[in-house]
Amino acid sequence: MKPNHSFSRISVILTLLSFPLLVFGQGSLTPSGAPGPTMKTLDQMEPRTPVDAQHTPGDANAIYVISQPGSYYLTTNVIGVSGLSGIRIDADNVTLDLNGFALIGTTGTQRGINMTAPHQNIAIFNGTVRGWASYGIYMTSAANGQYYKLRLSQNSFAGIKVGDHSTVFDCVANANAGPGIFVVGTGNRIENNNLNNNTNNGMFVLSSGNLIVKNSATYNAGGDYIIATGNSFGQVVVMAGINFTNASAWANFSMACQSGYAACNGMCVLLPSDVNNCGACGNVCALANATSSCVSGICAVASCAGGFANCDSVAANGCEVNTQTDANNCGSCGTICTGGRTCSSGVCSCASGQTLCGSTCVNLATSPNNCGGCGIACLPGHVCAGGACQ
Repeated sequence: MKPNHSFSRISVILTLLSFPLLVFGQGSLTPSGAPGPTMKTLDQMEPRTPVDAQHTPGDANAIYVISQPGSYYLTTNVIGVSGLSGIRIDADNVTLDLNGFALIGTTGTQRGINMTAPHQNIAIFNGTVRGWASYGIYMTSAANGQYYKLRLSQNSFAGIKVGDHSTVFDCVANANAGPGIFVVGTGNRIENNNLNNNTNNGMFVLSSGNLIVKNSATYNAGGDYIIATGNSFGQVVVMAGINFTNASAWANFSMACQSGYAACNGMCVLLPSDVNNCGACGNVCALANATSSCVSGICAVASCAGGFANCDSVAANGCEVNTQTDANNCGSCGTICTGGRTCSSGVCSCASGQTLCGSTCVNLATSPNNCGGCGIACLPGHVCAGGACQ
C-alpha cells in the first residue's frame, strides 16, 4: 500500500501554524514631512542663458544685447531687421553658442554679431552668419577670442574681422563681398579654414605678428591670400593636383599666388628674396663657404663661414679666401705676411727655428747680424755658428 503523502504535508503545516508568530517592530510609518523635489530645475539642466527678448533684450542698434558675462545660446534663427545688428556683445568673458542656428541678414541690416567697445575672452561657435549688409562678425575690439565652426556667407563686407590675440579655425567663408577672413590685429592664429568665392580676398591679413597655417582658398576674385610682411605662415601651395605630398604639415593651399609672389614648382615664392628661387624659379643661391641670401633677385653673401672672407666683394665666388692660411689676407682681408712669414691659424708667424727680428724672420743660430739675439752683429770676418760669433 502507498504512503499517504498528502496527509503528511497537512500534518506539517498544522504543526508550524501551532507556533506563536514572531513580530518585529518596524518603526513609525508616518512621513516626517512633505517629499522633497527630485527633479532638476531648468537652470540645472541648462546652466546657460538663451538669447531672446526676455533674457538679452535689444536696443536701438541691435536686436539682442549680451551685457553680462556668461554662457549664451541660440534657440532659433535670428532674422535681421533693417538698421540693426543681430547680436551685440557688451561684456567680457562671453561664450556664444549658435547651437546650429543661423543669423540671417536682410537688406539694410548692420552686422550679424557686433562689438563696439573693447572686451576680452569671447568665444563664438557652431552656426551660420549670412546675408548681413555689413560684416558677418565684427570683433576688432575683442582680445583673446575664439571663433570656430562658423559658416560665413554672402555678407556685404568681410565674413569675420578680428582684432588681437585670437584664434579663427575650422570656419568656412563663402561668397562674401569683402575678405572671407580679415585680420587687423596681432598675435592671432588663423588655422584650417576654407575660403572660397569671396568677391575680395579669401584672407586679408593687414597687420603683422600673426600665424597662418593649414588654410585652403580657391576662386577668390581679389586673390586667395594677401598677407602683410612680418607674419609667419605655412608655405602657400598652388594647384596641388592629384597624389600631392608636401613636406610642410603647415602648408596653406591656393589656386593662385598672391600679388608679388610667383608659382615655382607648385609653391608661392618671393623671387626677389627666396634663396631657392632667386630672381627666377629654380635659381638656388649656394655660394661657397657662405650663408647665402637673395637680395632684389640676386644672390648675395649674408655671412661667411668661420675662417673665410669675401675679400674681393664678388658674391658669385662666395667667401673665396681662407684667412687662416692666406699670407696676403692673414686673419682678415688685406693683412699681408712680410719678411718671409707665413700665415698660420690667421696669424703671421716665422717658420720653426726662426725668430722675427724687426720685420724679417732670421735664424739666430746662423745670422751674422742677429747672432744669438736680434741686433747682435758679428765683427767683420767672423761668422755666426750655434748662436755665437766665431
